[in-house]
Formats: sequence, C-alpha cells, structure tokens
Amino acid sequence: MDAYLGVIGGMGPSATADFLMKLAEEAQADRDQEHVPVLVWGDCRTPDRTRSLLYGDPSPLPYMLQAVFQLPRLGARALVIPCNTAHAWADDIVALSPAPLLHIVDAVGAVAQASKVRVLGLMATSGTLSAGQYPARLAAQGITVMTPEPPEQEQVSRGIALAKAGRLAEARDLFTGVHDALLDRGVDMVALACTEIPLALQPLGPKSLDTTRALARASVRWWRDQAIACDPDPDRQAVVRTGAFR
Repeated sequence: MDAYLGVIGGMGPSATADFLMKLAEEAQADRDQEHVPVLVWGDCRTPDRTRSLLYGDPSPLPYMLQAVFQLPRLGARALVIPCNTAHAWADDIVALSPAPLLHIVDAVGAVAQASKVRVLGLMATSGTLSAGQYPARLAAQGITVMTPEPPEQEQVSRGIALAKAGRLAEARDLFTGVHDALLDRGVDMVALACTEIPLALQPLGPKSLDTTRALARASVRWWRDQAIACDPDPDRQAVVRTGAFR
C-alpha cells in the first residue's frame, strides 16, 4: 500500500501553501520522484481556532476530524497540521486518528535543541498561548518559553490578521517590533509559532525559528525513516535509499 503524508490544511490557505513549498525544499530532491508524496485536505471553512478557544465560538474539531478519518483511508500514514493553534485539539485528534500526528511543537523542540536553545521566545496567536502546549511540551526538553507582554501580544494578533488578509508589509512592521523586543529580553531564539508569521517576517534571520519549516523538516524525516517499511515497491524503495534526503 502506498504511503502518503496527510496534510490537514486550510488554516489558513497561504500557510498551507507555504508548508508545501518548504516540504519540497527540505526534501533536497533532484527529481519529482524523490519528494514526499502528500495528500492535502484544505478546508478553509474550518472555524477560527483562536475565537473558539477564547470566546467559545464553534469548534474546528469536527472539520479537522473529517480529514483525520478520510486521509488515512486514501493512504496517509502520518498526519501534519501546518497551524499551531489547531494543535490545541491535538490530543483529541491523536485519540481518534488511525494515523499518527507529527506534532508541530515536537518538531520545533527538535530544532531548538539542535540549536542549543534554553530560552525560546514565542510569537503566536492568543489562542496558542492560552492552550499552553508550547511551555508544557518543551519543559520536558529543558526549554523555557517567554511570551510577549500584553501590548506586544496585541501587535502580534493584529499582525496575524493583516497577514491573513495579504497585507504582509504592514504585518511585518508589527512582527519585527515584538521579535526584537523578545531578543532584547534575552531569549536565545524566537519561534514564529503562527504559520502566518513567516509569510510576512522575511527574510528570516538566524534568531528566528520558522515553525512551518520545522514541521516540514520533521515530515521529511518521517518519510525517510518510515516510507520504505510502508512501500512494497522495490523501485520506489531504491529512490528513497539512494536518491533523496541527502
């Protein structure tokens, strides 16, 4: 049976497209057949994750569960969600999914550890901050999380809304001030923990941790480590062994 990476996208559409581009870049492939095969579920009608967490608006979980159930039926052997805030429902998804979820915070933790980060600044939606998954999951790796001050968080929220609307230059101005303020307070690196932020905060410097790229890198690692076992086709096995993921 073919093995695909299932992408639960649409949150938002531009962030999903950015993930797919970074997935292609991280594969370091020389030809089409060396890339990670993907199935993309891009339901942009999924309710706003932050509004659901903070104000009790409709939950996005039923929309995400459609992808959770359908993508494995089509051949997905692992799932990713290129949206940080959506991971507030990760435990529900893991409990119901027939395929494992590659958690974005774990992917970020792997990059942070490799970079010897001990204090990580966090730029994210207010929903992601309220869910608390970053400090909870990274504490086990010895990483402390520092979040923006309330006025700075308002800037981040406004910047995310602008980025979703395609007003990237305006969003960049807001993001840059918060990013630099976190660095001034002594963090080792700043995680761009809303997948809209890297769209606007370009070019990224060495102190910026792109969570979208971290998830793409973890996805390539999963494919390299697991795809051969899932794929009975010897020709495709040979491509993975000899051609891809140098």
